[in-house]
Amino acid sequence: MLRLLLSQSPLTLWAVFLAENLAVTAIALFAGWATLGLLKKRTKKATWTEWRICIITNLINTAVTFSGFWMWKHNYIQFSFDLDWRVISDFFVVLMLMDLAMYVFHYLVHHSAFYKIIHQFHHQYEHPIPIDLFVLHPLETVSFGILWLAVISLYSFNFYAILSDCKCRFWYNRAFRY
Repeated sequence: MLRLLLSQSPLTLWAVFLAENLAVTAIALFAGWATLGLLKKRTKKATWTEWRICIITNLINTAVTFSGFWMWKHNYIQFSFDLDWRVISDFFVVLMLMDLAMYVFHYLVHHSAFYKIIHQFHHQYEHPIPIDLFVLHPLETVSFGILWLAVISLYSFNFYAILSDCKCRFWYNRAFRY
């Protein structure tokens, strides 16, 4: 798959990465609303503003994905593609590094002037619905993307560990969000 992506034009890559990000969002929204339906929790419908911000978040996440691919293509990010013990060890290392980095970032944002400017936007939702996972200030989305790229550029992590980490974060965020 990566060889196929390497042969594509930047416009095609952008379209592929946008489709991937929209698919992740659609799955998250479906899973979230299905979970709320099973729990018989009444929720408000997503507003046009929430949908608009969700789309902006997807565009930013697509730019982060495109940037990560460019960084990998130019050897700023390197991966191991072996199916060996490193899948497990790298998974836990990336999980811990990213959780620590996100915790520190979140702590610093909450204890700085950036809270009122950027992060308070996200905390205006007292009764979250699935789309609120994608309702972030654009600067916060960019910051999380840069943080992710910085963490995975530290070391030649196993590619499958990175994919597993992304999947675990995806399902963890949905399971404990509501």
